[in-house]
Amino acid sequence: MQPTDVNKIKISVIICSNKRKEYIIKAAMSANNQTMLRDEYEIIIVKNFKDNLIDDELRKLSNSVINVDSEWQGEKWWAGIIEAKGKVLCFLDDDDLFSAAKLKTVWENYSKFKFQYFRDNIKPFKYVPLDYSSQEHQGILNLNKGFSIPKKIRLISKNISRTSSSGVSVEKDFLLKFESDIRKVKIAFDVFLFYAALENNSQIILDRNVMTYYRLHDSYTGISENNFIESAGKISKSLNVFSDDYCNIGLFVKNNALRHYLVNDLFLLSFSKYLFLHDGKPGIRDVIHFVFYPSPGRKRFKLFYLVLYFVSFFSIEKAKRMYVKYISLSRM
Repeated sequence: MQPTDVNKIKISVIICSNKRKEYIIKAAMSANNQTMLRDEYEIIIVKNFKDNLIDDELRKLSNSVINVDSEWQGEKWWAGIIEAKGKVLCFLDDDDLFSAAKLKTVWENYSKFKFQYFRDNIKPFKYVPLDYSSQEHQGILNLNKGFSIPKKIRLISKNISRTSSSGVSVEKDFLLKFESDIRKVKIAFDVFLFYAALENNSQIILDRNVMTYYRLHDSYTGISENNFIESAGKISKSLNVFSDDYCNIGLFVKNNALRHYLVNDLFLLSFSKYLFLHDGKPGIRDVIHFVFYPSPGRKRFKLFYLVLYFVSFFSIEKAKRMYVKYISLSRM
């Protein structure tokens, strides 16, 4: 499918897949079935597998299908970004879905606020969302450039999840200056976008309406308290990859308040590595910093990690099992 006039394109939807075939057609269908006029947006699919039947269907639904021989997210997202013709980029993981009104709503907000970073709310589902054509009206927060970084962090943590790239839309021109940073990203693209927006004092819009549906499935996480050994192995494997991404993020974060937030992100990561990889345990000073400075998640999330930290003094095995149970339940 090709648009009749590329100059009409306002939004580029970029769908990214890493060797996963079973959901990508449904993701593309949700992007294709929008209330926004079809010639006002394009769909770009970037993946690292070939399948003739799936490729034929994707070509019918999209404007461009790109194959990139890389297992890491950054190279694939960047291939879509440079291909995009829209002013706004909407990211969609291959196993997630958009509500039918998402693109129209994103463009209305961009026309009004000229945001650099837009985050809508996400709702998890396991099989079929109850109604992914509707929206839940909860209101919009405009975090303009006059807001301090600490205030933006508090409002984001309180009102919306930063999980998943599928809930993020950005201004293309804003992202183009981050080529080298984006291409280094392995798996934490959503975290990179979050820090890049805050570090650059961007116009941020939080839309608390649910416009993105986040699929829960075993092929994504494989984390279950009923299969503890396998789950612990998968968590262990991902931690070092996350460490690489956070190290790269740390290279461009200069704002002092944001660095405090990053330190708490790193505390969560280093404590997880202590549990599963037997790295050094974070000290009490790290815990105190975690308590008194803003950190990812809401208060109960912070409380859980504090409990887990003190449980680990008596039994690492019990702390690991609590961790796996928490992660598995949070994805249900």
